[in-house]
Amino acid sequence: MTANLNGSFQLTTEHPKSHYGIPVLLHRQSGDTYVAANVIKPLPNAHLLTAAAFILRHSRKLVGEDRMAAKNFLRQWPEGPQL
Repeated sequence: MTANLNGSFQLTTEHPKSHYGIPVLLHRQSGDTYVAANVIKPLPNAHLLTAAAFILRHSRKLVGEDRMAAKNFLRQWPEGPQL
C-alpha cells in the first residue's frame, strides 16, 4: 500500500522499516523514513512539525485504504493527534 501525500512524501507499507502493516512516512527524494513522533521539515522554507501533524494535514484528501493507513500511522504515537 502506498498513498501519495504530496510531491515529496508518501505513506507506505512497502518499505523494510514498515512492520505489521503500520506504514512509514517516506521522503521520496532522500529515502528517509519517519514515524509519527519524528520532527520533519517538509519544505526548505517551512516550519518544523511532527510527522503526525503532517499526516493529519494531508489526510483530509485520503479515502478508503489510504485513510485507514493514515489512522494506523497516527496510532504509533498515542499521545499525538488522531483521525
